[in-house]
Amino acid sequence: MKIIDSNKKKQENNATVMSISITEPFLQELETCQKDMKYANRSELVRDALRLFISENKILDSLEGAVEGAMLLLYSHSAGRMVSDLRHENMDIIISFIHSDFNQTSDRCCEVLMFSGDSEKVKNLVRGLKAIKNVEKVEIFLA
Repeated sequence: MKIIDSNKKKQENNATVMSISITEPFLQELETCQKDMKYANRSELVRDALRLFISENKILDSLEGAVEGAMLLLYSHSAGRMVSDLRHENMDIIISFIHSDFNQTSDRCCEVLMFSGDSEKVKNLVRGLKAIKNVEKVEIFLA
């Protein structure tokens, strides 16, 4: 049996070990994704997810001047008040919105916000929405 020193392994593949805490249900979902998507291990899956996250953030960072488009939000009812407050604070760039509950027994909502305005305000709105606990998804589509 060959024992590899973790410091040596780190130097060989230039990777740093990072630990995160997640709930058991989230871990189970992650492992299901890993199997369904044929990832060799969780690290590969998490690295891919982080690359996508970083790429989306770079696209948002690159916005300049006046922009327009739509945002899709998915969130649980518990986040509704904070989402509503943030939406009301940004009515100068939100030109229209649609809200829907998926069904009578679901705890989830969907909103589509149409926006037009300064890119910095749009960036702040997107980041503010993403920071709200129980907002599951914020996607932006540019016109």
